[in-house]
Amino acid sequence: MRIAGAVPSWRLVLVLALLVCGIAMWSFWGAGALGSSQRAAAHLACNKGRAARAVLHTRLGGRMRRAEPSPPGWSVFAVYCHHRLTGAGRADMVALFACCTSGAPTPLAIFRPERGRWRLTYSSFKPLIYGLSFKGRTLIEKRPVYRRRDPMCCPSGYTYWNLRWNGSHWTMRRI
Repeated sequence: MRIAGAVPSWRLVLVLALLVCGIAMWSFWGAGALGSSQRAAAHLACNKGRAARAVLHTRLGGRMRRAEPSPPGWSVFAVYCHHRLTGAGRADMVALFACCTSGAPTPLAIFRPERGRWRLTYSSFKPLIYGLSFKGRTLIEKRPVYRRRDPMCCPSGYTYWNLRWNGSHWTMRRI
């Protein structure tokens, strides 16, 4: 027998399960299961806007302003939020910047969350980077190699570089 206006049992179970999950998440995040610095780091946005603001007051940001101070200027070309780069269990923000011409350098910056802010832990300014990829805890840079008569659109080849966190600093090695 079905009662008019009654809620089917599967819907009631679903609502109760969602309620329990919501209470568990509130107690985990709100009641201090994580320390305050971990909570702040967990809530840091990892996007192009944050990368642009994070680089402003760094040495890399100063070099970028000296190289091209006026518009169109530098923009964040790509941002990657990678959880396994340093092995610390937190997302690192990898940002690749671009400027006005195909021959302009493509600065690279890696930020780690610290005390509720993004802190620059690695930067490079000079190399022209055509692409980034990740393999486990390794960041791989693809850099073009030009011969004397190569147009800027078409390099003769590429070199690949590994960038890896060794526990205290970043190490770079050509592969």
